[in-house]
Amino acid sequence: MTTVGCVYHFFESDSEHQENLKYFLKHGILQDVYYVIVLASEPNFQLPVLSNVSFHRITNEHRDVGGYIKGYKIINKIADWDYIFFLNSGVLGPIRFEGLSSEKNTWVSYFLGLFKEGVQLVGTSINTMTRPATWSDLEEQLCNSQFKHYFSQHSAVHVQSFFFCLKRESRHFLDSIGFFDQNLSHEFTSLVANFEIALTQIILNTNSEWTVKSNLAEYNNFNLKNLECDPNFSSWNGDPYFQGAFFGSTIDPRKAVFFKTTRSLLSIEELKSYRNI
Repeated sequence: MTTVGCVYHFFESDSEHQENLKYFLKHGILQDVYYVIVLASEPNFQLPVLSNVSFHRITNEHRDVGGYIKGYKIINKIADWDYIFFLNSGVLGPIRFEGLSSEKNTWVSYFLGLFKEGVQLVGTSINTMTRPATWSDLEEQLCNSQFKHYFSQHSAVHVQSFFFCLKRESRHFLDSIGFFDQNLSHEFTSLVANFEIALTQIILNTNSEWTVKSNLAEYNNFNLKNLECDPNFSSWNGDPYFQGAFFGSTIDPRKAVFFKTTRSLLSIEELKSYRNI
């Protein structure tokens, strides 16, 4: 039997996060998955009492990265999971589409179905940033990272960390190199370099058979292990989460399944329609 855990980080930086957590607790909880939900701020509604969901109040440090690491250390003591999902309250999901139900074809089985042919990390959107990075001091952070020997010289391609899933094999390797025990900085670009980018780069460049995958089909046309230029011609520094920045269009929430709501890509009316699915 496949064992699956899930770490969810909640912090209310705006009202969307409350609504996203509420939606996930209603539509994202499955009986055969164990959930660790770390609360870096207090929800404004009553939390459910469920045997496979535990809530842990934490200090808000190092943004969602700090929450992921604290949640991982909690869930890692419970079992050696085959897969662990990580997500934060900046995303709305699971958004149902044709073929995805809450009973037979669940959001978990949908994403686990992507773990084929050496795939060790699965997410929704992928940043296809090239190097040298021109955003803020990110290139300096990459050059100074303790994991820099795993990084490509041409690309800083990475699964965006608001939603991703790790397989046991790669997770064990990350444990062995101290990835979840690193001394984190409070600087945002340092967190991006040493966690978000490092996570994907380590997996892509450690084992020739390992790779990463998105559920968005547009990324399937490229070899992410050997990118030398950004294939997403409309991205912003590789980031597809802007209007028209996803290969000339805007990411479709139904195709993403877990959709980032904090970039104002959807109107209030559109968000309400998705939450009422």
